Amino acid sequence: MTFMWPIGFVLLIPLALTLWLWRMPSRMLTVMRVITSLLILLAICGPAVRLPSRAGTVIVVTDSSQSMPANSDDLQREAIELIQSAMGGADSLGVVSFAQSSLVTRTPGAGKTPGGRLEMRRDASNLNDALDMALSLIPPESPGRIMVLSDGRWTGLNPTTSATRAAARRIGIDYRCMERTTANDTAIVRLDAPASVTPGESFMLTAWVRSPMRQEISYSLTGGGKILASGKRTVPSGLSRIDFRDKAVKPGTNSYQLTVNGGDGDPMPENNSARLLLGIRGPRPIPKARRHTLGPLNASARHHDARAGGVHQLADTLLAQAAVPPEHDDLLHARQFRGFGSACAGDVLEFHVCGCDRGMVASE
Repeated sequence: MTFMWPIGFVLLIPLALTLWLWRMPSRMLTVMRVITSLLILLAICGPAVRLPSRAGTVIVVTDSSQSMPANSDDLQREAIELIQSAMGGADSLGVVSFAQSSLVTRTPGAGKTPGGRLEMRRDASNLNDALDMALSLIPPESPGRIMVLSDGRWTGLNPTTSATRAAARRIGIDYRCMERTTANDTAIVRLDAPASVTPGESFMLTAWVRSPMRQEISYSLTGGGKILASGKRTVPSGLSRIDFRDKAVKPGTNSYQLTVNGGDGDPMPENNSARLLLGIRGPRPIPKARRHTLGPLNASARHHDARAGGVHQLADTLLAQAAVPPEHDDLLHARQFRGFGSACAGDVLEFHVCGCDRGMVASE
């Protein structure tokens, strides 16, 4: 309880003197007079009670990842408008959108939320960072709530840590689940392959496909830019297995991509493809040296003295006469030219360009 005019309590002194000097004839009248005088004094001071207020900050956290339904933007915008229409003048509304990263699309107390979709990577749902950003928008020691509009498929850190911090600040977190239906969804569960193979080794690629019903699906497996296998197959309801065979050719990394199609009406077509990288162990081929034979050096090359510091100019002349392709220019550096003092004495010079890093051999 508080008083709007506490200065009125100074009237207690003259009130007490009045009650003492002009006493009532009976004790009952004296008690009633004291109670009446105190009530009048309290009314003069203006007592007030501070009631809990429901006014505060509401932060709406919207999910913009690829796993959300196609009409999620319209549903989220409708929910924000409903929340804003029910808010009072002392309330403030903020909006945080998230996918792989989080962005504040509307600060508390700002105007209307801008429309459209923000440019961000949508292949993740970092809900934990979004909740942290929403908590930072609510002033300390101020009431607030967080409304999450998501399908609940989060990635990254566990959002339980952010929810614990919100509970410590007595900030409630509400949610509305917005997820796509999984009915008639044909999907690739996983694509398996050996950890690594060697050149000339045959191996198996195993795909696990989930089908909502018995149906005919089409599949296509590509690798190295070529179609390795394609066709149609009838799969039962549930999980089924499709095997592919391939053979490693040379050391390196092979990339494979499998695509399946179960027909029209698939609510989640993005899970109909899968990619796989397979390592092929083995020694790498040794670069071959290319031999260039130069004719008689021109006059400008003959007058350069390699011993006197003309190595750089001599190197440019030799490269111009050999017509070395541009992709090998970084392999020919003047600092790697050695022994050109004796080489310049001859009329014909041979040198070899190797594909290794800055490798060069010069000989007469």
